[in-house]
Amino acid sequence: MLFKENGVAITLNRKVVGTVLGYKPVCARIISLRIQGYPVNYIIIQVYSPTSDAEDQEIRDFYDKVQQVIETMANGGALFILGDVNTKVGDKEEIGLVGKHGLGNPNQVGERLIDFCAANNLFTTNIFVQQPKRRLYTWISPN
Repeated sequence: MLFKENGVAITLNRKVVGTVLGYKPVCARIISLRIQGYPVNYIIIQVYSPTSDAEDQEIRDFYDKVQQVIETMANGGALFILGDVNTKVGDKEEIGLVGKHGLGNPNQVGERLIDFCAANNLFTTNIFVQQPKRRLYTWISPN
């Protein structure tokens, strides 16, 4: 089954569909889903973040909306934020927050993501395990 709204979607296996407690399209960049689990329920927030070329206000508004979703669903279960965050968090390890297997230095949007994760007791997962460099990025800047 597909839960979608504008730019974001969540696709679920048929076996999981019966455990869906609800979903909410927040905006074109954010959708949330609650799934019944054991011993806790799962909260999945699927995001498609603005790129670093976006206006600072647009990026701020995006993170404010994600924060509102988190606060609305607080204590509702295990939280997972998935998607394309369009950022670079770098290769400097911050224990319990950012792994050491990223690329280079964080960009400004990456620093914002790190601060957001720290404020919400979250951590980035894709750079805690070493991957081939070609799997660490999906786009190369022309400059």
